Amino acid sequence: GMALVRLSNSAGVDGDGVLDGAGSMSYTYTSSIAWNMTAGLGTQTVYAQWRDAAGNWSTPVSDTIQVVDDSTAPTPPGVVKHTFAGSGGFGFPVRIVWTAASDNAGGSGVATYRVERSVNGGAWAVVASVPASRLFYDQQLPNSVATYRYRVRTFDNAGNYSAPRYDTTFKTVSYNESNTALKYSAPWALSTSPVYIGGKARHTGTANRSVSLTFTGSRVAWLGRTTPQSGSARVYINGVLTATVNLYSATPVDRKLVFSKAFGSVATRTIKIVVLGTAGHPDVILDQIFVLR
Repeated sequence: GMALVRLSNSAGVDGDGVLDGAGSMSYTYTSSIAWNMTAGLGTQTVYAQWRDAAGNWSTPVSDTIQVVDDSTAPTPPGVVKHTFAGSGGFGFPVRIVWTAASDNAGGSGVATYRVERSVNGGAWAVVASVPASRLFYDQQLPNSVATYRYRVRTFDNAGNYSAPRYDTTFKTVSYNESNTALKYSAPWALSTSPVYIGGKARHTGTANRSVSLTFTGSRVAWLGRTTPQSGSARVYINGVLTATVNLYSATPVDRKLVFSKAFGSVATRTIKIVVLGTAGHPDVILDQIFVLR
């Protein structure tokens, strides 16, 4: 005898243990055989078994495939928004977030989200293709004043894509430790190191020493550094205590987003950082204040 492979679109075997479903056929064994599945869309199953030269048939095995004829675009993502997230870079740590899209019933399914960006009103450019399982995109925007707008499209597994969903336009505004808009209640020492944006930061461990900034925007963030010498500080927005931030870490963490706050609207507000003077490790470091307007 010779080695055979038998294929079928259904699972039935009779008393001889051989696949005998509709259309089942035996072929001389090769590693690749063209086969027509049952007509129609949806989940299709193909069954196979093998016969050795002695005439023994194997137990049948099967595999499934999703057959789609998908020419319908998926839905756009839900609301697209921007916020502060992430640490460690030398720019604005901005995260674009959206909610899940869906594909048409019986379609090929959502594959990816394509993130596009316009800078200063310029042409749209693709910046990322994100898998369907992840509903955000992180990036470091340049540490300079610029206007950005993002939009996100849904792609399905058949290559169809949705209309874009747009985020609102926003501007990045950055204040370094020596910007004259920052008002120190008393001097904070200047620290010079390549770990800081621009190579410099201000720091103090003196209790109740403060720095404040009046800004116009919808989001504000404080980029600092956590160290074994660092302690806590209170953050006030418009005079209201908003957070107590612990800046201690056993090993230093550079350019850490130690505080961020999102507001419902663009308005003029004041952020004030007040040093607590934590016993034994009081130091508080200010590298940068970031504002999204």
